[in-house]
Amino acid sequence: PHNDEQARQLFNQHANELWVEPEALELARRLFAEQRGERPLERDNPLALRHPIEPIIPPLRYRDDACSPMAALDR
Repeated sequence: PHNDEQARQLFNQHANELWVEPEALELARRLFAEQRGERPLERDNPLALRHPIEPIIPPLRYRDDACSPMAALDR
């Protein structure tokens, strides 16, 4: 857009559609802030486990002898 007038016009045309007045943004921010006051903090959510249990990983059974990949899977 810097050197191409047509690209600049297209950019500005579509960027203008994304413009939101600062007053509308402030109103939306205030509405979200009001609703947020009723919600518990995320840290207090019972699903937020700070120290989850460690997964149990089964031991691997390696084959020392040479075999095909399918033979290793079939055991």
